[in-house]
Amino acid sequence: MRVLRLTVNTLLALLLASSTARAEEPAAARPKIGLALSGGGARGGAHVGVLQVLEELHVPVDAIAGTSMGAMIGGLYAAGVPADRIEQVLRGADWGDLLEDRPPYRELIYRRKEDASRYLVEFELGISDGKLKQPRGLRAGQKLAFEARVLLLDTPRESDFARMPIPFCAVATDVETGERVVLNHGDLIESILASLAIPGVFAPVEIDGRLLVDGGMVDNMPVDIARGEGADVVIAVDVGTPLAKRDKLGSMFAVLGQTMTFLTRKNSEESLAHADLVVTPDFQGISSGDFASTPEAITRGREAALAAKEALSRYALDEEAWQEYLATRRVPPPRQRSVGSVRVEGNQRVDTRVILGQMNVKVGDPLDADALRKDLKRVFGLDYFQRIMLDILPADNGDTIVLHVQEKEWGPTYMRFGLEIVDDLEGDARYAVRTRITRTLLNRLAMEWRNDFQLGSKQLLRSEIYQPLDFRSRFFVAPWIQAQREKQPIFEAGQRIAEYDVKVLGGGLDLGTQFGSVGEFRVGVNRAKIQADVDTGSPALPSFNVDAGALTLRLALTTLDRPAIATHGVDLRTGVDFNREALGSDASYDRAFGGVSYFFGRKRHTGFVVADGGSNLGTTIPIYDEFTLGGLFSLGGYSEGEFRGQYFATAKLGYHYRLAALPSGLGQGVYLGGLLEAGNVWDRSADISVSDLRYGFTAILGADTILGPLFVAYAVGEGGSNRFYLTIGRTF
Repeated sequence: MRVLRLTVNTLLALLLASSTARAEEPAAARPKIGLALSGGGARGGAHVGVLQVLEELHVPVDAIAGTSMGAMIGGLYAAGVPADRIEQVLRGADWGDLLEDRPPYRELIYRRKEDASRYLVEFELGISDGKLKQPRGLRAGQKLAFEARVLLLDTPRESDFARMPIPFCAVATDVETGERVVLNHGDLIESILASLAIPGVFAPVEIDGRLLVDGGMVDNMPVDIARGEGADVVIAVDVGTPLAKRDKLGSMFAVLGQTMTFLTRKNSEESLAHADLVVTPDFQGISSGDFASTPEAITRGREAALAAKEALSRYALDEEAWQEYLATRRVPPPRQRSVGSVRVEGNQRVDTRVILGQMNVKVGDPLDADALRKDLKRVFGLDYFQRIMLDILPADNGDTIVLHVQEKEWGPTYMRFGLEIVDDLEGDARYAVRTRITRTLLNRLAMEWRNDFQLGSKQLLRSEIYQPLDFRSRFFVAPWIQAQREKQPIFEAGQRIAEYDVKVLGGGLDLGTQFGSVGEFRVGVNRAKIQADVDTGSPALPSFNVDAGALTLRLALTTLDRPAIATHGVDLRTGVDFNREALGSDASYDRAFGGVSYFFGRKRHTGFVVADGGSNLGTTIPIYDEFTLGGLFSLGGYSEGEFRGQYFATAKLGYHYRLAALPSGLGQGVYLGGLLEAGNVWDRSADISVSDLRYGFTAILGADTILGPLFVAYAVGEGGSNRFYLTIGRTF
């Protein structure tokens, strides 16, 4: 009995142990799921919609491989940025600004705005080592990189992408060898930029000694890379551009685009055959370059994923398993961060103090993305750099802000060009061809030597030394010399009776202050020799050979968004000249003038109001220095310079509508509009009266081109006075 009892007890123990062992056996391991996210430009927004649906269905993602925009979206998500946060940023992005590296006009320092507003040809040459050089014209993606860097602020920083919350790889192409390069370590943002560096659009990115461009040319759908990261199941999201049908290949650009699509489509289709599940959104009406439709692309991605809900649900986890999965990729909560130090790397000609002088972020300040963004714009607005990348290195005693700058390789001497032609088709034509050569960064305070040359109806030679007095460029001194020659018409009762040949040779010294990107104020003294001789007309008309000497005040402020055909902002110009015998002038007189323009708009519609005026402040202005009116956008129904007087006032009310955009690289757009004008000149203040105003209307059809604004205009004035105009380079 005892033996039997022992045997029964032993059997019971064995059964209990066996039962316990079975209970402790792990459940069947779930398959590891990888995502392969293709490139597709603006269509890449669809990846966000797919990621959101995967989260809602509780489908885990264990690895991500992405190309181009797939690398951008996939890299951010893998690093720990929530899909909803990525969607929020994409929907609110100003893509036109994000994809344009050149500083917008409104963000340039005022001195560079002067260059852009007078020299409207959108082309800059450089002189370096005695050779003419062209800019490469390629975007560095720095604004895109900054916004991505901000999104990553509260995520773990990992140089090994396998250690990110979700292991990640990006695909790029070695532009030297044509080989595929898999990026799985280093700086995540640099890797993303390399993967989406479309040749001819973005500059190549150098990583580990290799020059890299868009990975779509060799592997636009990296299914095998996702599987190589250990994925048992690969879900591919195809946002690439399909090949166009023959009826869509009616232009040179369409054919060129088709040849580029061959590269990505061929390698994508080969990879898609090896995916376990393919999600392909419907992109009818959305092209790869249509970034304004990114929000719609997100919606299309979501719709495509929901259409595949049944197939995706096979990989879904229950709630408990889903929470366990989320715990493995949990990102630490945001913490209070501050600026511990700021440093600049990569500058050679530009003094570090000049760069830091544009930054308002100081050591000890809370880390503020908006403040950093504004500082980055100010530094880039100096227009000395072709690339600025901002990095934020976390540290316990405050983060280090690093500006990696790359100076313009075609500097430090730059040439800008301008062209102005105004022809009223009645024999009165004026033209000017302009060049400005500026030697920058002549000393640590960024001294400049600016030289202007103009040929045409008005000939000009001007040279100015501009010396900032502090590293923030708030104050400056500017000596200058100038020589000019032009023909000035004289009218009587609407008829041209003479034309003077006017020559001016002078120079001066200005002191001033610059208000960052907004404007500047100058006070100066100048001397000039003025000679005015009758060129055509009665020999009895007087000639002039006089000395001028004046104290001058100038104030200029601008917030316009464009130098040519503006749509938003204010522009103010005003000044006073006090000519005095004590300063060497043959005549003592005062001359005050000013003008303000206000542009306001919505979408394609823009209205504007302009007011100008001038006064002799109770003195007598010599005839060669009087105010004049007449010509296009200045009582356009009348001849250029037809009205001359001691006082003047004009007001304009205008509107323009953007009919269409110009092809990329040719300019901004085509516009239709018109303006109502009222104004006149007077010889005595007692004669100034609203009843004396002359009125006119000008209809315009124009384009904001790379050569400057081009207008065809028809202007009418009182009494049947009218003129057609063809003009290049003349603004409102």
